[in-house]
Amino acid sequence: DDESSAYRWKVIKRDHRKFNLCAYWSQRRKCILMVELLGNPFGAASAVISYNRGPELTIAATRTLFSVPCSHFYDDMLTLGVNLEKGTGQAAVLFLCNEQGVVFDPDKHVPLDPVFVYIGSEVDASTMFRKGTLVFRPKEGRTEKIVQAIEETEADQCLSSSSAASLLGKLGYLG
Repeated sequence: DDESSAYRWKVIKRDHRKFNLCAYWSQRRKCILMVELLGNPFGAASAVISYNRGPELTIAATRTLFSVPCSHFYDDMLTLGVNLEKGTGQAAVLFLCNEQGVVFDPDKHVPLDPVFVYIGSEVDASTMFRKGTLVFRPKEGRTEKIVQAIEETEADQCLSSSSAASLLGKLGYLG
């Protein structure tokens, strides 16, 4: 499950807001204005650290209280389970999140299934109990997009540092 507007709604301490200012150009007033942000500014390095405390606590509590195998990657929650438990582990994670006021994007909810996509990879857990293996594959279309990006880079004979970092991250999902 994927949290809606993850960084923006996490309120910061009132006395820390003086450090959480955003400058923007006002077209109407023709000048730079400042606004005090109530939540974490998306893109700031400190926003990631500040934000991640919530999911870390939720996952630790879910594991401890309900013995649910679960994890998270920033605002993406992952729950593993078996057919027999019919999604009760996922329900436990969602229950604890709901108690904290965390809202998930209903369009991104993924019911438990032995084969699922998580943070860019297709994960096949169908043989986990029989063979003791999990199979990871690039999600559909990922390999083609990476090949296209490499071909465009070769054609342009140019690669910016941000494009290189993006490509490196995408290649990491290929194993």
